[in-house]
Amino acid sequence: MSITTYAEAKQAVADYLARSDLTSYIPDFIVGAETRIAYGSGAPFESPALRIRAMETSADITFSSRTASLPTGFLEMRRVYWSANPNGKLDFRTPEVFWASAAGSENGTPKFYTVEGDSIAIGPYAAGTAKILYYKKFTALASDDSEWLLANAPHVYVYGALLEAAPFIRNDPRIQLWHGMFRSAVHGLNLSSKRDRFGGNAMMIKSDAGSV
Repeated sequence: MSITTYAEAKQAVADYLARSDLTSYIPDFIVGAETRIAYGSGAPFESPALRIRAMETSADITFSSRTASLPTGFLEMRRVYWSANPNGKLDFRTPEVFWASAAGSENGTPKFYTVEGDSIAIGPYAAGTAKILYYKKFTALASDDSEWLLANAPHVYVYGALLEAAPFIRNDPRIQLWHGMFRSAVHGLNLSSKRDRFGGNAMMIKSDAGSV
């Protein structure tokens, strides 16, 4: 069946499960899939987090103190630039290194940043604006039928939701198949995004966050 809406995604999950007693749980399964997509998951059904260009969002963050709030839906930083004069890229430091160094206490042109909880801190400190590029969580499927992943890879939601049904259907042999299909779909999207970013050239493994 075609899957272009939240209702159709729920129906696809119901069709795969073929269990009328689980119908009321399907919205919860989809919420669980959204969490798995955003953050990945460990055992028993390990899966990578989705990190693709369609999730990249830019924002300006104004600093009137050393720390400022991150945008709603923030998942992971791609890069940070200080936009005041002099401007330039800020390098990432772990919180431990950041606060133990002079960057966590001095005033001056910002050179470093760190992320703690829902906040970003810069150091040395100066009032001004940072421009960030970050991975943002997709809008909850229940409230957005125009969401990118639904339009381009809806079965990621379906297979993820089917995995979330595992505690209810227990030893159903289809679980391993759904797990494999979900992992494959996420891996394929991540790989395609990396290829787009590097224009088909050989990829070098380098963290966007920089060294620690």
